[in-house]
Amino acid sequence: MPPSWEGNRIDYSLEACEAYPDRFGIMARVPQDDPVEGTAQLRDFAQNPHIKGVRLTFHRPQDRNWMIDGTSDWYWPVAEELGIPTMVYAPIWNRELGEIAGRLPGLTIIVDHLGIMARCFDDAIGDWVRATADLHVYPNVMVKLSGLPSFSTQPFPNNNIEKYVREMVDQMGPERCFYGTDITRLMGHGVSYTDTIEQFTRHWDFTPDELEWIMGRGICEVLGWPAGEIAG
Repeated sequence: MPPSWEGNRIDYSLEACEAYPDRFGIMARVPQDDPVEGTAQLRDFAQNPHIKGVRLTFHRPQDRNWMIDGTSDWYWPVAEELGIPTMVYAPIWNRELGEIAGRLPGLTIIVDHLGIMARCFDDAIGDWVRATADLHVYPNVMVKLSGLPSFSTQPFPNNNIEKYVREMVDQMGPERCFYGTDITRLMGHGVSYTDTIEQFTRHWDFTPDELEWIMGRGICEVLGWPAGEIAG
């Protein structure tokens, strides 16, 4: 998943996919404010086996209002038409995301980081989680359980926020909740990739069936990625 601070480039990710096609895929980026170029890229992406979907962000000063001012309106129907799953980080626009999901039921929307605003911690994340969980009424909305240690001021395994993750899984169902890391940010918290896995599989109270979905099966099915052996 190319980071937002690199802009819309995906060349490095494509190199990884071409070198290791059985290991890597891309959630690509598009110019959200350019419907002509963006539409052309989406049509190319739909033919590229390395590209599993697209990620959009609406949280920085330059793109925050694109969700509501019409700038990115072109994207949603094109993505639905082409069957492109879309990961979205738009923590203040849950109502708008729900309206899009209801209007375009063939569009798969995956909300990043449980919809939590950056720099929210501990019990302050509760309202963000509940606002995202309310989107469970739209069957085409899913959630990434990612970046979790960054939302807690307590030491790993951050047990004080487990109840909010459980609330999300109970509302959405484990089939629509996907493990993720946001590992490039978490390294500054002293958390390893293995830690992010064991947070679910060793430290928190999820059943084997829930873990099968959360730790790989769900996202593989949504992205059309051969599952192989799923962590559980």
